[in-house]
Amino acid sequence: ATVITNLFYWAPNLVIVLLGGYSVSEPTLQRFYILHFILPFVLLIIVVIHIYYLHRSSSTNPLSGIDSWYVTRFYPVVIFSDLKMLTTLFVVLGIQLTYGVIPLFQGDCDNSIVSNPLQTPLHIVPEWYLLTFYATLKLFPSKLSGLIAMGALLQSLILIVESRALSPVIACVHYHRVWSIISI
Repeated sequence: ATVITNLFYWAPNLVIVLLGGYSVSEPTLQRFYILHFILPFVLLIIVVIHIYYLHRSSSTNPLSGIDSWYVTRFYPVVIFSDLKMLTTLFVVLGIQLTYGVIPLFQGDCDNSIVSNPLQTPLHIVPEWYLLTFYATLKLFPSKLSGLIAMGALLQSLILIVESRALSPVIACVHYHRVWSIISI
């Protein structure tokens, strides 16, 4: 909880409200536990409402120019397709959790080291998908400027992804360029 709460020390009053005091303590852990318990259910409700309104009548692309005669019905087609993919996902995850056959998903070697609460590791490295944000935060001396830069980075990524070209060829090139930028 300390790493996340340190991001808000640019606004001391906000820290007191979030933490329930001046430092991480029992009220902080209770608040974060409640947040981490309730948030998945809220997101699940949002996803269910989204799927309901998206597929209320049928699923189609209004820009494709195809008549409503050729729409794909949600109930038999999409539900069974999703259930098939969900079953495949659970089978693969079950095999991985039981036997550990895919080395890519076994995690970092440092996870097998027995922890010592009296000694901090020499070098703490975030996961690969957080390295860009970690480097952005470390680039600036103050926390507020690092947060502003990270927000600008996220905004620029969103703008790059959401800017679409009119030509299909340019759109294809744009798609691959965006994902190459995001993967870097």
